[in-house]
Amino acid sequence: MRDGTARARQLAIQALCTRYLESGICALLNNSIDTSDRHAGLMKIITRAANLSFSLWTQKIYLQPKTLDDDDVGDMFFHLNPLMQRHQFHSEQLEDNEAALDGKPILVIVHPALVQHGDEYGKDFGVRTVLKKAVCWMGHVPGVTV
Repeated sequence: MRDGTARARQLAIQALCTRYLESGICALLNNSIDTSDRHAGLMKIITRAANLSFSLWTQKIYLQPKTLDDDDVGDMFFHLNPLMQRHQFHSEQLEDNEAALDGKPILVIVHPALVQHGDEYGKDFGVRTVLKKAVCWMGHVPGVTV
């Protein structure tokens, strides 16, 4: 079973790499790089991501990404929300008052929050641990008044 899983994952990595390099991305790539080097480099990146994903999703915990669509994140920023943090872009705005952006609409979540449910034994799924806060970029959408 393990060998079959590893083979299937490797085939999926190869297919994804090939499909990506044959897509419209070619117009944006540096043509001075040898295509076999480009393919090998991308294979290395995708393999690392696939192995990390596999190791995360085969844990006995449940990982849940949180975005603007989730009720506990919402569409307004509040610095005390345990699932949110401001983007570094806002450092200057918050020098004097950490709560200066509270209540502002979130325009972009640069990185979603990642929440772990359960423990390493596959039990107690009521326990929630925030592994990574959502990185938020606030502001006003042009033409929309709040």
